[in-house]
Amino acid sequence: MRFNSGDAFHDLKVGDYIIVPLHAPHTFENVSDEEARVFCTVTPAYYVNYFRDLAEATKDGKALTAEDNIRVMAKYATFPTGSGQK
Repeated sequence: MRFNSGDAFHDLKVGDYIIVPLHAPHTFENVSDEEARVFCTVTPAYYVNYFRDLAEATKDGKALTAEDNIRVMAKYATFPTGSGQK
Protein backbone atom coordinates (compact mmCIF):
# COMPACT_ATOMS: atom_id res chain seq x y z
CA MET A 1 0.00 0.00 0.00
CA ARG A 2 1.44 3.37 -0.97
CA PHE A 3 0.59 6.35 1.20
CA ASN A 4 1.06 9.80 -0.34
CA SER A 5 1.33 13.00 1.67
CA GLY A 6 2.47 16.17 -0.03
CA ASP A 7 5.63 15.46 -2.01
CA ALA A 8 6.47 12.32 -0.02
CA PHE A 9 5.27 8.76 -0.33
CA HIS A 10 5.66 5.75 1.91
CA ASP A 11 5.33 2.14 0.77
CA LEU A 12 3.78 0.26 3.69
CA LYS A 13 3.87 -3.47 4.23
CA VAL A 14 1.86 -5.81 6.44
CA GLY A 15 1.95 -4.59 10.04
CA ASP A 16 3.12 -1.05 9.22
CA TYR A 17 1.16 2.01 10.28
CA ILE A 18 1.17 5.70 9.56
CA ILE A 19 -0.22 8.68 11.45
CA VAL A 20 -1.73 11.56 9.49
CA PRO A 21 -1.80 14.99 11.12
CA LEU A 22 -5.14 16.76 11.20
CA HIS A 23 -5.92 18.54 7.91
CA ALA A 24 -2.92 17.01 6.12
CA PRO A 25 -3.74 16.31 2.46
CA HIS A 26 -3.13 12.62 1.76
CA THR A 27 -4.08 9.71 -0.45
CA PHE A 28 -3.36 6.01 -0.51
CA GLU A 29 -3.32 3.41 -3.25
CA ASN A 30 -2.59 -0.24 -3.83
CA VAL A 31 0.45 -0.29 -6.11
CA SER A 32 0.68 -4.08 -6.29
CA ASP A 33 -1.20 -6.67 -8.31
CA GLU A 34 -2.34 -8.34 -5.09
CA GLU A 35 -5.42 -7.55 -3.02
CA ALA A 36 -4.65 -5.15 -0.20
CA ARG A 37 -6.52 -4.69 3.06
CA VAL A 38 -6.33 -1.61 5.22
CA PHE A 39 -7.31 -1.21 8.84
CA CYS A 40 -8.00 2.45 9.44
CA THR A 41 -8.82 4.19 12.67
CA VAL A 42 -10.01 7.77 12.52
CA THR A 43 -10.24 10.35 15.25
CA PRO A 44 -12.12 12.39 15.94
CA ALA A 45 -15.06 10.02 15.45
CA TYR A 46 -16.69 12.72 13.32
CA TYR A 47 -15.17 11.05 10.25
CA VAL A 48 -16.87 7.72 10.96
CA ASN A 49 -19.97 9.19 9.33
CA TYR A 50 -17.89 10.17 6.30
CA PHE A 51 -17.18 6.50 5.64
CA ARG A 52 -20.81 5.57 6.36
CA ASP A 53 -21.94 8.13 3.79
CA LEU A 54 -19.48 6.72 1.23
CA ALA A 55 -20.84 3.23 1.91
CA GLU A 56 -24.39 4.52 1.41
CA ALA A 57 -23.40 6.16 -1.89
CA THR A 58 -22.09 2.80 -3.15
CA LYS A 59 -24.75 0.48 -1.77
CA ASP A 60 -26.06 -2.28 -4.01
CA GLY A 61 -22.80 -2.26 -5.98
CA LYS A 62 -23.28 1.27 -7.35
CA ALA A 63 -20.02 2.84 -8.53
CA LEU A 64 -18.96 5.96 -6.65
CA THR A 65 -19.20 8.90 -9.03
CA ALA A 66 -16.88 11.90 -8.77
CA GLU A 67 -19.91 14.07 -8.00
CA ASP A 68 -21.07 11.82 -5.15
CA ASN A 69 -17.55 11.63 -3.76
CA ILE A 70 -17.12 15.42 -3.77
CA ARG A 71 -20.59 15.91 -2.25
CA VAL A 72 -19.80 13.55 0.64
CA MET A 73 -16.32 15.03 1.13
CA ALA A 74 -17.72 18.56 1.34
CA LYS A 75 -20.03 17.56 4.22
CA TYR A 76 -16.90 16.89 6.27
CA ALA A 77 -14.77 19.85 5.15
CA THR A 78 -12.67 17.44 3.11
CA PHE A 79 -11.57 18.24 -0.42
CA PRO A 80 -9.79 16.44 -3.26
CA THR A 81 -6.04 16.99 -3.23
CA GLY A 82 -5.04 19.75 -5.64
CA SER A 83 -8.42 21.50 -5.38
CA GLY A 84 -6.88 24.58 -3.74
CA GLN A 85 -9.46 24.43 -0.91
CA LYS A 86 -8.51 24.37 2.77
